[in-house]
Amino acid sequence: MDSTAADRFVIEGGHPIGGDVIPSGNKNEALPLLAASLLASGNVVIENVPRIRDVTTLIELVRALRHGPRRRPPRVAAGCGAGR
Repeated sequence: MDSTAADRFVIEGGHPIGGDVIPSGNKNEALPLLAASLLASGNVVIENVPRIRDVTTLIELVRALRHGPRRRPPRVAAGCGAGR
């Protein structure tokens, strides 16, 4: 099965990463964005995050690995200073 551009993020080295992604509010978009927040050196804010068990579990895992994230539905903030 071939992947489309919407199925993945391709990151090439040597350039700063930045931009905006607006998830549709389902776990299939929120989970990869939460996981990708572990790669960010700064703060990440993800809007429109559903309040479901899978997402809450990953938020707890990310919190254990980083400082944060904080949840103020439907927003999640993750990053180096997000949990302070």
